[in-house]
Amino acid sequence: MSRRLRLESRVLTEEEVHVRDPIELQLKRIYSPLVWKETAFGIRIQDLKENQHDEVINIIKDYYVEQDVLCKNTELLNDEESLDCYLKRIRFQLRDNSSIIAVDLKDEEGDKKLTDEKLKIVGVLVLKIIRKNEFTRVFSQVQLVEGEAMKRCIAFRSHITRRVDVHEKCNCEVFLRYYELCVIPEYRHQSIGHLLMLCGIKAARSYNIPVVAGLFPNFALQKLARRLGMETIYEIKYTEWTDSDGELIFDDPGAGNYTCAVMAGTVAPLPPPPPRPPETQTNLRRPKTRAEKQMSKTRQD
Repeated sequence: MSRRLRLESRVLTEEEVHVRDPIELQLKRIYSPLVWKETAFGIRIQDLKENQHDEVINIIKDYYVEQDVLCKNTELLNDEESLDCYLKRIRFQLRDNSSIIAVDLKDEEGDKKLTDEKLKIVGVLVLKIIRKNEFTRVFSQVQLVEGEAMKRCIAFRSHITRRVDVHEKCNCEVFLRYYELCVIPEYRHQSIGHLLMLCGIKAARSYNIPVVAGLFPNFALQKLARRLGMETIYEIKYTEWTDSDGELIFDDPGAGNYTCAVMAGTVAPLPPPPPRPPETQTNLRRPKTRAEKQMSKTRQD
């Protein structure tokens, strides 16, 4: 191969690379997660992608189940069959593709941003769109429930959901439901939970959903929900929930946790764009033609 042909081949290859890169960049932007908020201290709230489901399931298993009031008091973590059933139900909720996560943008040294593939998930808010015409309440009741601990947990949740219909109470055809909220221990007390719940409202607004609601089993979550404008539409005291023998099921709900509450709030629409400023007379005045300029000059003379 001649030197000239080799040079032409090299130029062609480099041109192909330059043509291919913008396409790959565009595809990456299309499939990248939607970012809801990014803080000054390196935490980003973004959509949960399918390839992150396993990591989220492990976070819930390791950090949520042992501290949640319902899971803890029904001893779900000690019942392998119940735990497996619970995690399967969580995985089913994640398939809705509306859940959001909090990721740490920095590495262990704290001064370098990581690539999207290496971002550490530090919190998750499981969300699901609930439509009235999909009979989701009926479907939820016929899902397979395995394990004694899981049956006790579902019995309590079902008792509450049968007492209140969010669609009817809030006069809506669809709402965004908050399921589990979990932040890993070393990232707690940094307002990440509040950011996740706040961005949940932003997500509902983007889906044009007028109401957000959820079952909040402890005082801390209920307090967060009130800060976001949610109100209690139904609640039950843990001391009122007993088994068939009259024994308390929730004998250790934790300090300050007296009730389990269903809370809901309306999603305020985005404010309308500001009105367009009126056009001034200067903007409306057209430029003079050459004849008009000549006429004006003649008059001045």
